[in-house]
Amino acid sequence: MREELEVELEEEEEEEDRKYIVIFFIISLLLLIFIVIGFTYSLYSGSISGNVQPIDPNPTNTPTPSKSPVPSTSPMPSDPVPSEEPTPSTKPSSTPKPTKPTVPQVNVVFNYSDASGSSSGISLKNASAISDVVGKKLMGEGNTFEFSVNGNVVSPKIKYYVLIETDVLSTLPSSDVKVYLTSKTGTGEVELRSDVLTVSELKDIQMNGKNYKVLYEKYIDKNTKFSDDYVLRMWIKENASDYYGKNYILRVDVLAEGVGE
Repeated sequence: MREELEVELEEEEEEEDRKYIVIFFIISLLLLIFIVIGFTYSLYSGSISGNVQPIDPNPTNTPTPSKSPVPSTSPMPSDPVPSEEPTPSTKPSSTPKPTKPTVPQVNVVFNYSDASGSSSGISLKNASAISDVVGKKLMGEGNTFEFSVNGNVVSPKIKYYVLIETDVLSTLPSSDVKVYLTSKTGTGEVELRSDVLTVSELKDIQMNGKNYKVLYEKYIDKNTKFSDDYVLRMWIKENASDYYGKNYILRVDVLAEGVGE
């Protein structure tokens, strides 16, 4: 009986020893795994920190030395250098550029004639106030001013203006002076507008740095030759007052501009 008890005790001690050995083996294996993982991570971290450089948000011309040399990726002189995308501050503006005005290819000639052939206008001196009915029928020297506009339009379509300018020596107000323009034909004259306006009532325009009144305007198509003859009459309006001893001098000019295709 005693021998059997001793055998059982020895078997329990051997079983307990085997448990300790297994526990020790497991702990050793876990430690070995942790050591391998830690060593591998340290090698990976060292590789990352040694080859990848942080990007400087504000690069300067002074190069920053790196811990490990990085091979240059600059292209050889014969290689094309890729163009950089424009930054928001250097991108071209989407605002359309202003277009240049169309310059008409046309030779417009303004010819005039009067009794003396010395001026491009008409004047009132020592004149009397008259009605529109009488003024439209004025004829002869000092009462009418005849002129012509002719040319050859190449491109583009144009609009020419018959303009009048009041001479600075005039003493009669333009609100007391009426003007009446007709077009001459082979059989007589054609009225261009039925109403008769004073100079002050005409439309204002500025051309070539000068201020004018628009007496008449006309469109001429491209590739067109034209010749227009006009007669201008001027008188003091019927209900004018305080015009005795005063004068009014008016000059005529013709200018053209391109208005499209």
